[in-house]
Amino acid sequence: MSRVTKTLTLLVVAVLLGTGGYFGFQKFSEPAPAPLQLGVWRSQQLAGLRLDAPCEFQKSPLSLGAVQEFVESGELHGFKAENFEITVLRTTYKSGVELNFDNAAQSAVDGFAQLDGVRDFQQTSAELTISGKPARRISATASRWRKTARLEMLLIADGQTYSQVQVLFYSARGDAAATADRLLKSVSLAP
Repeated sequence: MSRVTKTLTLLVVAVLLGTGGYFGFQKFSEPAPAPLQLGVWRSQQLAGLRLDAPCEFQKSPLSLGAVQEFVESGELHGFKAENFEITVLRTTYKSGVELNFDNAAQSAVDGFAQLDGVRDFQQTSAELTISGKPARRISATASRWRKTARLEMLLIADGQTYSQVQVLFYSARGDAAATADRLLKSVSLAP
């Protein structure tokens, strides 16, 4: 693996971890989660994607630190509810930067697997095409603080631009799993 590829793999992990998505999980003491309270589903366009979601996203600053030199632009949007969060991220890398989509996808999942308290980690990944572009649908589960945490993620590669939609929640929330699936199935590249 070249120095640039290693650097970009670290960049992708740094960007994904830095979004707050992976660190949004906290220790919860409730015996069972309350029903997920979301809004009306509607079609939205953000970060170069079109998707259906039952919430309003908040744009957040995207801080890349030392790896900013490889990035042309980035955009981050998020939504948080109790024990449930959605992150939408788009990163465009500078021309000439060598990218490896499969390594980036795996690095995103590895970041989740390496969090404190994560045990019994399992993942599945499926190759698919979204708007004619290569994509990966990743599902991961792990035991964390005596609860089962789930990550549902969609990554899309469009040349030098990588887009990601991820939903993090505790699996006791059956309504959250259905929400994540519906949202990820609705994603396409915006015209």
